Amino acid sequence: VRLDTEPTGPVTVAISGGGDAVTVDADATVGGDQSTLLFHAANWDTARTVTVRALEDDDGADGSATLTHDPSGADYGGVADVDVTFAVTDDDAKGATPSATALTAQENGAAVYTLVLDTEPVGGDVRVAVASSATSTVTASPPALTFTAENWDVPQAITLSGVDDANTTDDSATVSHAATGADYGSGVTISDVSVTVADDDAAGLKVTPTSLTVAEGGTATYSVRLNVAPTATTTVTLGGATAKVTADADPNTPGDQTALSFDSTNWETARTVTVTGVADADGEDETVALTHAVTGAGAYASVSLARRPGVEVRVTDAETAGVVVEPTTLTIDEGGTAEYAVRLSAPPASGTATVAVASSGAAGLTAASSTLSFDAANWNTAQTVVVTAVADHDRLTDAEGTLTHAVTNYGAVDSGPDVRVTARNTTEDHDADADGLIEIDSLAKLNAMRWDVN
Repeated sequence: VRLDTEPTGPVTVAISGGGDAVTVDADATVGGDQSTLLFHAANWDTARTVTVRALEDDDGADGSATLTHDPSGADYGGVADVDVTFAVTDDDAKGATPSATALTAQENGAAVYTLVLDTEPVGGDVRVAVASSATSTVTASPPALTFTAENWDVPQAITLSGVDDANTTDDSATVSHAATGADYGSGVTISDVSVTVADDDAAGLKVTPTSLTVAEGGTATYSVRLNVAPTATTTVTLGGATAKVTADADPNTPGDQTALSFDSTNWETARTVTVTGVADADGEDETVALTHAVTGAGAYASVSLARRPGVEVRVTDAETAGVVVEPTTLTIDEGGTAEYAVRLSAPPASGTATVAVASSGAAGLTAASSTLSFDAANWNTAQTVVVTAVADHDRLTDAEGTLTHAVTNYGAVDSGPDVRVTARNTTEDHDADADGLIEIDSLAKLNAMRWDVN
């Protein structure tokens, strides 16, 4: 940006607009986003760089933003505003993500997965139809899911039920998804889910259910039994337990027991396995796959993976990831400072999370710490941000500004709460009234004031 002609005095160009699409910074050498340019006789024809940054959003639609440049001062008071329009290209691909793309269900049993949209729908609701390629093998319920602007990022469950038949062979089917509505039209593809249905008339395990959700520090259970009677003692060994999940086949025995023993007298008695979610310090949910190994004789000497299904365990985290800002309102006298604190509510899953502080609104509002870093060691230690309101003795009213907090490398969290700042005018006793007159409350103050008459 530069002026077309040399001004007769200082000229200010105020930049506004952008909304939720972009931010603008007219001076990268000063902390925060500056929204004004100052020109005078020495620099009027020098091009000044304005940096425009596109903001992240949740939808998958391209957008636009218009920035208005309003000149004022000297002989530029009557010059028309100039607009610049930017096209914002979205980096989010429309689609939906299933929690699993391959599952095993048993005859007369079920398996569950979830589906969630990748982007917020624009222009209405999205309907995702769910269909099985062979309903005589597996059925899907519900047959369709509806996602809105409010619940698009909330996983919805789909239950796949294995259909019983008279043979002793395993069967398979494919579950497909088709999205319609809003901006989810043609060209949006969603991965299929392949399903193996383990026959319950052959040697194998009956595991119910094959998916669990457990909170950190909480417990859930599932059961295991054999499909048919063994000819000798058969042992089922639990596997897959990690630092996130423990599994215990016998809570009456100290320690986590990992073996279940079956014979001709108890093979059809369901045995209970207790799963415990282990509390940790991060703010992330985890998924753990528990497995079952089978050792025995005869038909149980070699049991295929499809006939000994595992259990998918989702551990919901006790900590909710977020940015804590205290307080969220500040009042600062011109030339003064104020402080607020920033911390995380849970540690980052890995590496370092950063919080970038930027200002908008009132000119001359600066934050001493423009970038804050948090990791596993200091995530819950509050970091202080010092805000300064630069003195402006020409301003006769209070000014309002906002400090924003952009977050990176912190899971799904991309921003923190704003801080509203009032820069309080400290000019006293000589504000202009509605008629443009200046009120003076004492003769002494009148005598102390200097008036230049041309």
